[in-house]
Amino acid sequence: MKILLVNRYHYPVGGTETYLFALDRMLREAGHQVRHFSAADPRNLPCGEAEFFARPLDPQKRPFDAARMLWNGEAARKLDALLARERPDVAHLNLVHHSLTLSILGPLARRKIPVVWTVHDLLPLCPNHLMLRAGKPCEDCLRGGYRACLLHRCVGGSVSKSLAGSFETWAARRLRLYDKVGCFIAPSECYRALLERAGFSRAPVLHLPNPLPPGTAFGYTPPEGDYILYCGRLSEEKGLFPLLEAAKRLGAPLVVAGEGPLKSALEAAAARGGS
Repeated sequence: MKILLVNRYHYPVGGTETYLFALDRMLREAGHQVRHFSAADPRNLPCGEAEFFARPLDPQKRPFDAARMLWNGEAARKLDALLARERPDVAHLNLVHHSLTLSILGPLARRKIPVVWTVHDLLPLCPNHLMLRAGKPCEDCLRGGYRACLLHRCVGGSVSKSLAGSFETWAARRLRLYDKVGCFIAPSECYRALLERAGFSRAPVLHLPNPLPPGTAFGYTPPEGDYILYCGRLSEEKGLFPLLEAAKRLGAPLVVAGEGPLKSALEAAAARGGS
């Protein structure tokens, strides 16, 4: 089978790319052919499909790119050319919003290529993709009403960004764009439940945990004995401070492996609490 993997980055950035390149290796080892579609970038890993990659968007240098972050017609045309050459049996989407955009669903649908989408964030449901407000879970936009997003300036604290994000999420659901996807994959039961409750697509949602690539190293020697291990990006939506408090209440050692914007704050909190 020839499988097209689609993601806005083709170089290591975070957990999504770790998943993407691990999946690439596993599919090839299972005897499948793998192709890629992404955005052009000098940091990209070598790829035989690079000539078809979409031009990167830069709203700071090219103001019109701000509109193309909502609907990237060039990405759709580039993908269509790649599909004409490669004729994949299935396309597997990952992160595409604000770069490749939902415009790429058009050529896939016209060529009747089945689409599977692994949902790595909650942008289909929430304009700021976190479903958090003031550090607490928020479901105000779950069923498609985005007044709260504008009221609270949920996207970057900006009215204009919140308006654009709300319009993007509303339009995708209103136009039933996600119905062009045959199946969604949720890496957690929490995501699966939220996606099903939202009713944003008629497609089924399956729970499939992310794999841990064989031989993955985290740059430390795990301690002996029993402990709680967190491995991943150190960012607000991961719930790391509640996890730290829970570990303290349980009296259990907590080992955190990863990088991200909360690293210094977590180190300081752990030093104060002795966890």
